[in-house]
Amino acid sequence: MPFRVVAMAIIKSKPPESAKIPVIGLGGISSAQDAIEFIMAGATAIEIGTANFIDPAIAYKVKTGINDWLDSHGCASGQEIIGAVNA
Repeated sequence: MPFRVVAMAIIKSKPPESAKIPVIGLGGISSAQDAIEFIMAGATAIEIGTANFIDPAIAYKVKTGINDWLDSHGCASGQEIIGAVNA
């Protein structure tokens, strides 16, 4: 089972408001869509690891992609989508 699937299941298992510390989504993030899925599952931040070796500009691309997605969905902030799939 890919690590990303396991990481996503763990994040989804608890509602974001129950976390006493920030929940950081990591594991297989290589696109804005991957990051958005972790945020919507309840992550308050994301970490990009191995993808940095493949594309050193990935952090910028993910940030830009998240902002574009938020704009296209009428969201003023990423805070609005944290835990959206658990709502």
